[in-house]
Amino acid sequence: MTISSSFFRLILFYISALTASLLLGIIITNQSLASDTKMTVGVFDYPPLSAMKRNGEPTGVLVDLLRVTTLRLGTNIEFRIVPPGRLIQQLSFGSLDMAIIVVIPDALDLPDIDTVMTTVQPMFELPLNLYSSSQRKLFIESIDNTHDFNTLDYFNQFRLGFVRVGTREIHITLKERSNIVFFNSHRSMIKSLHSERIDLAGLNPLAANYWERDLKTNLRLRHSLADIQMHMAFSKKSLGSQALSICNDVWKNLVNLKQAGELADILSNYEYTGLMSYITPRSPEHSACQTGYESTENNNR
Repeated sequence: MTISSSFFRLILFYISALTASLLLGIIITNQSLASDTKMTVGVFDYPPLSAMKRNGEPTGVLVDLLRVTTLRLGTNIEFRIVPPGRLIQQLSFGSLDMAIIVVIPDALDLPDIDTVMTTVQPMFELPLNLYSSSQRKLFIESIDNTHDFNTLDYFNQFRLGFVRVGTREIHITLKERSNIVFFNSHRSMIKSLHSERIDLAGLNPLAANYWERDLKTNLRLRHSLADIQMHMAFSKKSLGSQALSICNDVWKNLVNLKQAGELADILSNYEYTGLMSYITPRSPEHSACQTGYESTENNNR
């Protein structure tokens, strides 16, 4: 009986030791993952917001903002240049963990996809303007301060150029206008502007300044058309149940850095970033992120 009890206690000891070892291994593994988290982030080729240098190094305002924001969370990110129209698709398939997507009120909405989570409010807004070559003489009638895509009706007599920035649907809508030409790059669009293949080109001020210097040309602002919004989007397919918490953490960290003035050095590296209008963060009781589509009107409440 004594031998049997001793043997039983020995078995319990080994079981306890094995259980403790397994638990310790799980804890160490989870800590290792937490300190070495990696996310693949999709951005579009849209300098100076985001681009890839010839050596393969990502650069731009969005790249710098996301680097400093995720670094504070202990997350390493790998950037991947993806055509704007494929960002949502790759997020929904789980090929990307995160992406920056463009929203244009009344023209290009947030994605209504269950597997994609987006920030309720944009990181920032930028005006989308119409520019002509500084050499070009165009008579454009005065337009009121209406700031939306409906003002395109005033420009039906002009050939307008835009770079593809989102899903196919927005381009189908705009292609109903026979005077609109789509380009795959800003370089080709601005060259067409100067060769008078088009009369006006749609650009944000940062891009206009960048291409003026890169192509050694001068552009003339003709009309402020609408606002471009930049939202963060996360893949529920690849991130799973952590998608919501990661989205909230990244957003809150970005807001905290902005409010603490710690993004000033990044923004000062690029001209015209003063025109980037940050949205006032929602109060803490509201979630920073959502799945599916909410109208811009609801988002700004």
